[in-house]
Amino acid sequence: RSLLILFTLAVGGAVAAPILWQRFRAEELLAREVARAQAELDWIASHRAVYADRDLPAETTFSQFLRAQGLGAATVERIIADARPVYDLGRVRAGNRVTVVKSGKGELRAISYRIDLDRILWMRRAGNRFESEIQRVPYEVVVAGVAGQIKESLFQALEEQGEAAPLALEIADIFGWDIDFYTDPRAGDTFEVVVEKKMLRGELLGYGRVLAAQYRNEGRLYQALRFRDPSGQPAYYAPDGKSMQKAFLRSPLKFGAT
Repeated sequence: RSLLILFTLAVGGAVAAPILWQRFRAEELLAREVARAQAELDWIASHRAVYADRDLPAETTFSQFLRAQGLGAATVERIIADARPVYDLGRVRAGNRVTVVKSGKGELRAISYRIDLDRILWMRRAGNRFESEIQRVPYEVVVAGVAGQIKESLFQALEEQGEAAPLALEIADIFGWDIDFYTDPRAGDTFEVVVEKKMLRGELLGYGRVLAAQYRNEGRLYQALRFRDPSGQPAYYAPDGKSMQKAFLRSPLKFGAT
């Protein structure tokens, strides 16, 4: 009987051994594949760029802004110092766009600050330093028509068209010799403008030249076309060739948003 038991165990062991070996090999291969996949995910995360766009808040220094994004004091000081020969970050303006670029693992790669409509300061990490340079904004200039009707104000009418306040200021400057935009506009007034728009990836960055404009105030039509005056400076003229600039402005105060 004991011989039978030993024989049975021997036969069972001979059958089970290949099965156990195959299971061990499968688990080993699986572990390798998991490790390889994890390594690939780590590589992708370290090379992937994550962009975070913010507008610089009012009454906030650039250093304070960067600290609020989770950067350490030493890193912030290094960024400010390395950028100084190219641009003084003590002269930043509230509302300008700041972009912080990190890897998928949260490592700081670069920071950009939009100086104005035409220039961006880039600060890219290079070891323990940040290489800084000013680049031109690669925007596209699109000529577009904008039209609307006044209900409450010129600002509100343009906002309804998806436009920004600077365009209202441009219109007010053009027609300010004939219309006091504080007191003269009435509900029902209409306007049309042909203007250059500075676009970047579908985002309106700002406006270029207003090429032509007209404003109908209580039934009276005012029109303006952009040309160059005899000295070569850009100026606006009515269709009859007369300059839009008169001896006195209708409003002595600069028109602005309230």
